[in-house]
Amino acid sequence: MQEADSGNLDRRLADLKLVEGLAACGFAGPLYVDFSTEMVRYGMSVTEAWLYSGRIFTLLNERGIHLNVSAWESQRLRDDPEAIGDITDIAVAMAWHKFDERALRGGEWKATGGATLSTYFMGRVIFEVPGPFRQWRRQLHKSAEHDPHEDQLGDRSRLGLDPAVQAADDCAMHMVLDLLPEIQQQTILLKTAGYDHGQIAEALSLPSARAVEGHVRRAKKKIREYLDVRGEARD
Repeated sequence: MQEADSGNLDRRLADLKLVEGLAACGFAGPLYVDFSTEMVRYGMSVTEAWLYSGRIFTLLNERGIHLNVSAWESQRLRDDPEAIGDITDIAVAMAWHKFDERALRGGEWKATGGATLSTYFMGRVIFEVPGPFRQWRRQLHKSAEHDPHEDQLGDRSRLGLDPAVQAADDCAMHMVLDLLPEIQQQTILLKTAGYDHGQIAEALSLPSARAVEGHVRRAKKKIREYLDVRGEARD
């Protein structure tokens, strides 16, 4: 852990220099545009992975915000990438506005606070998810009321800290991801989005990039085994 703490300190000091550079430019110009674009892109990739896997609800529960997401709601969200995208867009946009105004320009973020800029930003994003999620949930239930074929049996079971969805999905990607533990799902989703192991470790609160490598290796092994079995079945 000492190595991980040292790495975090290095990143925080680098972030401090970055903020000082942004302030010197008046939070405008190419440096600011590049930084804001990358931060928002990072926030969207992480949030989409959290919504898909259900980790976002665990993080909200840990902060005292209990959305009581049912298995049916969680599965419907997983099956609706457009909804995940819409919730993410709103949450990240609102979070960026507050982060930019308070953490950057207002000086709320401190290098001595223990969190890197990206971790601090994602903390803000978490608190912005409930609003658009509740809007989506209301629309979902409203639509279900007019569809006699809609199955809400999963609604009888409220999920606690970690929503677990067992329903099968027709999408091949979902089928493969469902074979993996939650942490490996998120690791693969973020790696597919183009983030390196260090960034993934920070986003998922893992101790090091090496820990991410281990999750990726185990996930790939599981996926290969799954594909081998499917290949044998076709033969």
